[in-house]
Amino acid sequence: MNVQAQLSQLSKESREALAQKIKSRLLNAETARPDHDVAVIGGGVAALTLALEIRRARPETRIRLIESTAHPVPEITHTVGESTVEIAAQYLRDRLGLADHLSTSQIRKMGLRMFFSHDGNTDIAQRVELGSSAFTPQVTYQIDRGRLENELNRRCLSEGIEIATGRVRSVDFGGGDRPHTICVQHGDTLTHTTARWVVDASGRNRALPRKLDLRRANDHNCNAVWLRIATEIDIGRWSADESWQARLVLGLAYPARLGIHQRRHCRRSWLSPVRRFQHTRQSPSLARGVRTAVRGDAGRIRTPD
Repeated sequence: MNVQAQLSQLSKESREALAQKIKSRLLNAETARPDHDVAVIGGGVAALTLALEIRRARPETRIRLIESTAHPVPEITHTVGESTVEIAAQYLRDRLGLADHLSTSQIRKMGLRMFFSHDGNTDIAQRVELGSSAFTPQVTYQIDRGRLENELNRRCLSEGIEIATGRVRSVDFGGGDRPHTICVQHGDTLTHTTARWVVDASGRNRALPRKLDLRRANDHNCNAVWLRIATEIDIGRWSADESWQARLVLGLAYPARLGIHQRRHCRRSWLSPVRRFQHTRQSPSLARGVRTAVRGDAGRIRTPD
């Protein structure tokens, strides 16, 4: 039986399905292979760690990371820094293999000390204190974001991940098996690249949530102000009480390893260590705002000096 006879015996639905299948195969044959298998939008920790994860799980996968800001970025970034918990520290150290970087370029956290005021007491040695007095077996770190991102970026490049600089202006979805098209602007130049998969890890300005109308407002209304101080603050000098100083089992050899948290009513102030102390010029109005924001427990504590 020839092909024409076989086709004549098919139902109308079967002939339409066969025609659609042939059309799809012809279209796929004419469609060029996408430029990349995965395009990751973003250049921060989320994007960089994802790119490393994909590369190590699927070495043959072609990955392109599109970041808006070229690396290396300043180590002192717009973020105050990151304090990892145990599970995040384990992920960075053991899964991503950053143990050498974390031990030499970031700070191991000793713990957290919390001081609670009562009846306006200004002597920190008399305040109720909660916190660790020695290093815990579960290692955690105080991280400078810019320094971590630069290291992750370097490792992505060393493992063959392609990194481009520019802002993603649009993502056009491909129909069927056709790839998606990403429009990237760098300066006055617009370029287009294609990929089978597009991952948006670009933070608050994510392109895909805007395109898919996925952004939602929330009622979490809170504010915070932070600043960097270009010197080391030694909490051990805030009181000459020897019994209070003895609470820290390791003595004062690691004063910068502790995060200090003070609370009064609904106001909180934190002192967090960073690896390197730097400062930048701030406007007078911002400086006044910072002084107003942090005026509280730290200003009320009486020190021996």
